[in-house]
Amino acid sequence: MARRTAGIGALVIAVVALVAVGAVAAIRPTVSTAGTAALPAAPPIHAGTDPVLKSIAEQPNPLWRVDAHALFGPQTSPKYLMTVAADEKIAVVEAQSDDPNLNGAIMAVDPQTGKALWPAPSGFQTSKCAISRDGRIGCVQYTDRSEKHAVLGIIDPATGNLISSKPINSPGYAAIERAGDGFLIPTSAYSADISDKTITLNWFSSDGARSWTRQAATNLDNPELSEAGNVVVLASYNDGAQAFGLDSGQLLYDGAADLKRAEGDGTHSATIQIIASAEGFAVSLADSSGQNDHVTMFDRLGIQRRVLDGWQLPFIPDATEGDVIPVYRAVDNDDIAGAYSLADGKLLWQQGGLDYDGGNNLKLVGSDYVMYYNRGGLGDSQDWTVLDAHTGQKVGSLQASIYMDYSGFDGSRIYLTGDMAASEPGPGAISAYDPKHGSAPVWRYKVSQSADDVNVRVVQPWMFRYDASVNGSVAALSRLG
Repeated sequence: MARRTAGIGALVIAVVALVAVGAVAAIRPTVSTAGTAALPAAPPIHAGTDPVLKSIAEQPNPLWRVDAHALFGPQTSPKYLMTVAADEKIAVVEAQSDDPNLNGAIMAVDPQTGKALWPAPSGFQTSKCAISRDGRIGCVQYTDRSEKHAVLGIIDPATGNLISSKPINSPGYAAIERAGDGFLIPTSAYSADISDKTITLNWFSSDGARSWTRQAATNLDNPELSEAGNVVVLASYNDGAQAFGLDSGQLLYDGAADLKRAEGDGTHSATIQIIASAEGFAVSLADSSGQNDHVTMFDRLGIQRRVLDGWQLPFIPDATEGDVIPVYRAVDNDDIAGAYSLADGKLLWQQGGLDYDGGNNLKLVGSDYVMYYNRGGLGDSQDWTVLDAHTGQKVGSLQASIYMDYSGFDGSRIYLTGDMAASEPGPGAISAYDPKHGSAPVWRYKVSQSADDVNVRVVQPWMFRYDASVNGSVAALSRLG
């Protein structure tokens, strides 16, 4: 499930037609890694859904507002109420102090009404939670201030009671996210001189009955997962890439040897990227000669299926729950964008003559759009161009700035967070764009108070406003819609 960003410009409709610059892209089937010509059948794919926001048609307004006294009692005085996890049925709210890394009390609310769903706050204090696909709540609790030891608490969504507690057997800073019917908890630890980083992946089933722990290769980063593809991937463009089975922890791919081969005798520098998808995962290798670029497709078992010659994946691509991935290549100083269907095993489209900086800013939005931001612009402006992911046809443009970044998608509208100018006071605005109906935002939600006092956040699938406790006021939370 994806968590990142990228970006667009003037597009001449005449070049929107498919262009076969040079030879038509070569897609070759591959043989089994065991050396046999016959490949086992690919496992069935269970279509997933990329996370989307609930659509907000007009200028957002508070639908409800609840304060800390109503949720946690009149004796409490937290600095903030923060939504730490949410789905369509429940939002988990933390009573947070000035230190966001300290454990705080949590309470569940109904996202439709703001009413408390538990008779009292949970006895398990935390600052990080996720809600699994099957509706269970998992939260990380540090057991010491050094953040070297933590436990996973599995909490009953109906009562807030702790069902079970499981040790997280890896040191370092922990995050948590939904991972199918379970939770993925990556921990990050650094060497004594902070030159090397090691991520350890911990997965727990939502009932706590099953788990696995795997230490990734040194300096791999940005763990991304696809529930439909049942895979989690990590990479560092110049250190390697790995893929693990999501519910098994089995190592499906290690790119260290491939990267070394791409570097040859050392005369070439080489890079590697990896993307998780509903079909499994894909890996791209490129070297400085530009003659050996290719993307290799693997199924959910880690079996190599196809190779797309002459193309690369974008830089740090977002995982997808769909089967279409963005690709790019450079031919005669022209950065060509395209999209490849992993399910059909074919390049859907390719376009040249685009005003963008290659794969550094080519982004998949849901399973519907590919977008990129244009080179340059007047002052701080930075427009984004939106293409149909399946046809490559231009959908529209977004008027934005270098201070704005992708934050969500509701199936038709694209949400960017940030301001048009660095001088704007307060936290970054959230702007909603409908690329089919003009380049200006449909609406923009902006507050001018200090970001320490008021903030606005997207916690999918909802949008929330946080009002801090300031000068004796009581911290409050609102859902915007």
